[in-house]
Amino acid sequence: MSNKSKLSRLQRVSKPSDSTGGKSFEPSAGAGEEKEAKEEKPGPGTKQLPQAKDEKKVKEKGLSEEEKLSDEYVERIISQVNDAIEGKGKPWNIGEIPSEGDPTPNIGQPASPLGDDSRIWTDPAAMDEQIDKLNREAEQQARLEDEKEQKTSGEKGVGKGKGRGRVRDRLAIEQLSKTNWAAIFETRLKAYSTEKGSSIPYERRLLSSPLLGRRVSSKVQKKDVLPELNLLLDTSGSMSFKELGIVLGEIKSAMEQAKIRVMNVFLWHDSPYEWKSFTDVKPDDFKKISEWIMSNWKSGGTDPIPLYQKMVQVGKAKKFTIMLTDGYFVDHRSPEAKAEWTKALDPSETIFAITFPSKSTPYSSWENITERLPGTKIPIFLDSEKFS
Repeated sequence: MSNKSKLSRLQRVSKPSDSTGGKSFEPSAGAGEEKEAKEEKPGPGTKQLPQAKDEKKVKEKGLSEEEKLSDEYVERIISQVNDAIEGKGKPWNIGEIPSEGDPTPNIGQPASPLGDDSRIWTDPAAMDEQIDKLNREAEQQARLEDEKEQKTSGEKGVGKGKGRGRVRDRLAIEQLSKTNWAAIFETRLKAYSTEKGSSIPYERRLLSSPLLGRRVSSKVQKKDVLPELNLLLDTSGSMSFKELGIVLGEIKSAMEQAKIRVMNVFLWHDSPYEWKSFTDVKPDDFKKISEWIMSNWKSGGTDPIPLYQKMVQVGKAKKFTIMLTDGYFVDHRSPEAKAEWTKALDPSETIFAITFPSKSTPYSSWENITERLPGTKIPIFLDSEKFS
């Protein structure tokens, strides 16, 4: 016979009954013990400490009715313990924690068998699209956090009589948003095209000639080099295809006015993953160029250094360059970045078109980005009237 014995209701302390006068049970004194300690009298030569006159005994407080377990729950516990002693029923698992598979409590749900994966996987292309979407959302959140940290001293000192101030900051952004970036594209491209396709004045030619005494004509025709445009598209940003189409439309117009027929398009994020040179470009060709860009568009990180290395490698360095980007990448003043971009870009022929999701951007964000980049910097606010 088993030595284990069952628990019964008599083996637990029930709540006090009326017959006890509302008092809880107290353990009785053991054999040879006295309930009350005898008062010890001080011996000779010892001093007795004074006793507090009004010392009150601390009464022990029992559990409240809300804290006590119900009889029904106590009976359930006793039943479970007894069943476990006798080896009856299922193992006691009140928390419903599965014994196999995922150890996480799964209250109200059956435990998953070990190794079972209930997730529904889609095709790799859809999975990549979902990952890209999450990356864009994470970058947008990081951008918002960065903008919060870049509050101007004026914004922090509103009402203190110093700094730019919130109102002046908003006015500065509003003025900045009126920048006619499309006109800047056209003006700069026309000047570049004219420079590349025309003769060079005699006095400028002499500065680079080692034969200063040689007789030359007043005009020296430059080598036959066709003007080209490098379009560098940062695909890690949050620009939609609709907004991209509007920007490409303005670039098409500027190229047409400047009579530039060659455009080298680089798609990049943390590396230049696609590039193509379009020659003899006509206005009608931009639809095909847009389709090529959108069909190859991918999201990722942001690192322009491999892009600059690629431009040098394929012989497209030092062309007139427009980079469309959100500007959140390495500081171009650093020695590592400067060693690479100076090989690929000519600051006098480079435009960084910085895109901002909205005009709620602090002016400090614009200042912070532009001071880290060479060349010309122009803002493009995607919530301006041009994109509405």
